[in-house]
Order: sequence, then structure tokens, then C-alpha cells
Amino acid sequence: MSRFIYTSKRNPCPLCGNTTGKCREVEDTILCMTFPDNDAGVQGWKYIKPSKDGLWGIHVPDDGKIQGKAWQDVIAERNRLQQQRLEEEARQRAEALSVEARSP
Repeated sequence: MSRFIYTSKRNPCPLCGNTTGKCREVEDTILCMTFPDNDAGVQGWKYIKPSKDGLWGIHVPDDGKIQGKAWQDVIAERNRLQQQRLEEEARQRAEALSVEARSP
């Protein structure tokens, strides 16, 4: 992993414009101290999560694509749970009493 580059007058933070050295940059990831817990709302950047100590917000370039295998795993798990729920509902409907059997 590369070393962190501090913000400066020659290298301002692309999110908040800070030039005092509060924010950091490494490769294509920005650690912004101005936006530690929410989206900066800057076009082209996406908020990921706060740093472990909560001082910085981790932001990456937003190319509009779902990134990483983790998202694929989340989607697959959601689809599996939905299918399981539908099967459970169908089983309950099959075991339910008919209208005639419920009437006194």
C-alpha cells in the first residue's frame, strides 16, 4: 500500500478543498476529515464508511457501477432469502383450512 499524501496548497482535498493537511489521499482513496460520517455530495465521489477511529470518512471515485464481490454476495443472499420466504408462504397456504372448513 502506498503512503498517505497530506493535503496542501498544491494538493487540496478534492472533496472539501482543505489545504491545511487534515485530509489524506492514498492511490484513488480520499480520507476526508470534513466529511467523516456522511456523503460529501461531491459529484464523482462515493462515501464508503468512517475510518476505524472515526476521524476520517473514506471516499472512493464513483463510476456508477456496483463494485466488488461483496455486493454480488449481498444480492445473492437477498435473492435466496426472498425465495425461502416465498416457499414458506406457499407451504402455509397449502396447509391452511379452506373457507368451508373455517365456517361454523
